[in-house]
Amino acid sequence: MSVELPKDLLRPIIEQIEHPATLCTLSLCCTEFRDEAQRFLFREPTSACTPMHIHHKFLDAIIASPDRLALWVRSYTQHLPSVCPHMDAGTSLIVFGIFAALQEKSAFGLGIMTNLKRLDYASIYNSSPAATILRGCTFQLEVLHWGCPFDEEELFQHFLPTQPGLKHLSLPAIVETKAQLSPPPPSVCPNLESLYVGPKAAVALLQGRMVKRLRVDAAILFIPRMPEVARELSRIKCYVHPDAETALVVGDSCPNLTHLEVGLQPFVWAKNDPTGDVMTTLVTLRLLPHITVLVFSQDAGIDRPFLDESQRRRVAWIAFGISRSLLHVDISADGDSYTRYFPAANREVSSQIDGLSASVIQSWHIAA
Repeated sequence: MSVELPKDLLRPIIEQIEHPATLCTLSLCCTEFRDEAQRFLFREPTSACTPMHIHHKFLDAIIASPDRLALWVRSYTQHLPSVCPHMDAGTSLIVFGIFAALQEKSAFGLGIMTNLKRLDYASIYNSSPAATILRGCTFQLEVLHWGCPFDEEELFQHFLPTQPGLKHLSLPAIVETKAQLSPPPPSVCPNLESLYVGPKAAVALLQGRMVKRLRVDAAILFIPRMPEVARELSRIKCYVHPDAETALVVGDSCPNLTHLEVGLQPFVWAKNDPTGDVMTTLVTLRLLPHITVLVFSQDAGIDRPFLDESQRRRVAWIAFGISRSLLHVDISADGDSYTRYFPAANREVSSQIDGLSASVIQSWHIAA
């Protein structure tokens, strides 16, 4: 005699299964678990590392089931691989043809993911602006990461006006915007909370919006003075910038910051005293009366730490001496690992936690 599991137990059981292959097997072999297992499989089906053939299989599945499987997709990520610039003409045509086929299928697939909330798309292949695949989509996103260059016109004029609920926007590939391109009016994406862009796109997208978290990518030594959005910058609470030497401008423009992260560049550790270049950021703390978190980061792909343990403690000690509002200082120690320093009552360094991951340190970043 078979015993039927109570329905309220199905989801807790499914949630404990980590491997997609196991979920897939369960959904095919066990009728009771089919719907719940497929719901989990299709809720967030891909990642940045998903190979192209898996994207094809996933898209084929939802295209065959637009009224069921397609409606379960909440998050979709597609990063097309880079193309070798030294390919011969024949190989290039074949590769671009493969990309074009996936792009065409993706456009159809996105059109039926009507419940999608998060989209992360990146491609260097563009037969036309890649963002044209978003035309006709009816989903209402909360998070958009768009990693394709030269798409600002298509995004600003056609897609973003259809997304009033968008909260987190990341356009790292769009560094420069066309001079003649009008910025989206404040009525477009009025609920935007966080923004990750280049400096010119930042000016276009900050205007008239209540953005609280800002990350600006720019070349080393670029001074991001943006007088056109002075009022908007004054509202920023969290700021990420890749260059420590320009932090003074950040402090002058964003006096209400509570979180500041700056990048340690390769030239820093080439000098005898790397902490000297960090001092610009530390002086900035005098301009930030509300600062609670300070982060010094380095590229996760570089294993050599820019600052050794004694230098990291010295930086934290100086920071706590300058700012009484700081709760902790996080400094990149080795690749993806950080050390967190805490102040004592006398503003000396009282304790530390080693080995914290970037995901923990940067949890306040733009939504992933």
